[in-house]
This record gives sequence, structure tokens and C-alpha cells, in this order.
Amino acid sequence: MPQGLFKPLKNIRVLDFTRLLPGPFCSYLLAESGARVTVVEHPTEREVLSFPPVKALKKFLKLDLKSGKGLQKAKALVKRADVLMEGFRPGVLERLGLGFREARKIQPRIVYCSLTGYGQAGGAKAGHDLNYLSVSGLLSALAAGRELRIPGVPLADLVGGFSAAFQIAAALSVPKRRAVHLDVSICQAAEGFLVPLDGEVQKAIGPVFNGSLARYQLYSTGDGKHLAVAPLEEKFWKSFVEKMKIPSEVLTQGEARVAEWLKARFKEKSRDGWLRELSDPNLCVTPVI
Repeated sequence: MPQGLFKPLKNIRVLDFTRLLPGPFCSYLLAESGARVTVVEHPTEREVLSFPPVKALKKFLKLDLKSGKGLQKAKALVKRADVLMEGFRPGVLERLGLGFREARKIQPRIVYCSLTGYGQAGGAKAGHDLNYLSVSGLLSALAAGRELRIPGVPLADLVGGFSAAFQIAAALSVPKRRAVHLDVSICQAAEGFLVPLDGEVQKAIGPVFNGSLARYQLYSTGDGKHLAVAPLEEKFWKSFVEKMKIPSEVLTQGEARVAEWLKARFKEKSRDGWLRELSDPNLCVTPVI
């Protein structure tokens, strides 16, 4: 991700106890904004899944919180921190002696962010991205009435990381703030993406996202590559129709017939050949990278 010159969090210290992707992605976003992030790792713990890019811009420290010496070092870090991030199951860090109540005694202005799958009231149930997508309804929404598939990216984890980063930044912006405990649920963050799409809205936009419209489709080209074609608005569609020279008799036969015609037409040239021909920015045609 490109780093901009504006670093609004350059004087903020973040102590990150999280693992896997949601928390580390969150602290990466904070580091991108200038925060000084120190990641506290267990001395012998191995990563189940590794995401090296989100380790950038951070310092790493190995501490065993179950040892008295390790816990004291962690508390010394909390005293100098502005933000503490943790992703353990509810109650774990409290039992280790570094819960929110203890942290705010050490640092009265601490922004304490607990980023978990189901929130602090969600119990100790374990889960991962696929679970959060399924329970939130986002997995079904992504399928848009078609066969359910596992997305190619851990979308709920990334959404949870974004949500946590937003809430942390908002908390830091409060003047003369006191210690605050942010309870961020990855599942609820994923549900938040569906807020604009109530039942009636989903029904209305269904044809757009389930592949029923010829003007909102992925088309294979002659060289086996693909184009994304999305001239939804009528003015863009009109320009696209004129450029592609779609016969009027085809246009009157319905979406399926138009899509069939376009599938055959796009097979006549390579992807790059079509991109050169369809370079007008009003056509809404892009390559699938």
C-alpha cells in the first residue's frame, strides 16, 4: 500500500498483542498513518497463517505474559502506550493480568481495543473468516443467489481490521479522553456491510449482482483472458451499444440474448485488443487482473 506524506498518528504508540490477520491488518493501517507499532509475540508460538506484508513498519518483541518477568515488561510498555490491541478470546488477557481494568490503572488514557470474532459478549466460541462470513449473512450476499463459494480473500477479517482501525482513530481524536474499551466484533463488522441492503433493496439489485444483466458481466476474450463490463447507467450503456455495434434486433430479445451475442463478439479479439478499441472512459470496461 502506498505511503502518503500525511501521518496524523505519528506521535501515537500502539501495543499490538493480536495474531493472524484482522488485528495485524488493523495495526498495519495505523502504522501507515504514522503510528509506532510494537507487536508483542509469544516466544515459542508459531504462526498458523502468515501475512508478511502486514508486518511492515512495525517492531517485534517476544514476551511470555504467563511469566512474572514478561508481564512486568508488558505493563511497562502499556504505561508508554496510547493504544493496546488484543485479539484473545474474552477474558484471557484479564486472567493474565492485563485486562482493561488493569491497563487503565497503568495508563489512564489508554485506548484498549479487543478485536474478536463475536465480541466480548459472544463467549469463547472459536472462529475464522469463513465462520464470520457465514453467520453475518455476507457469504450468502456475495453468492447473490448462485452457488456458495469461499471468497478468494478473507473479506470478514479485512473488514474487521478496517473497523477496528476506524474506531481506534475515532477514539484517539477525542480531546482530553479517558481510557476506553473498544469491543470490536468481526462478525458485526461484516454485518455492517449489509446495512444498506435490506430485503427490498437486495431484491431490486439482485439482477445486477447475480449475472442476469448483459451490461454487468465478465466476458472471456479470444486469448482466454477476461474483461469486466459494467456500463450500468443508460448513458454509458448507449455509448457501449454504439461502440460494440449491437444490432437492434438483438437488443429487443432480452438480456440473455444480448449477453450471448456479446460473449461471441468478445471471443473475436484478445483482451488487450478490446481494451484498445474500448478505451473511451465512458464505456466502463476494465481488464480482470
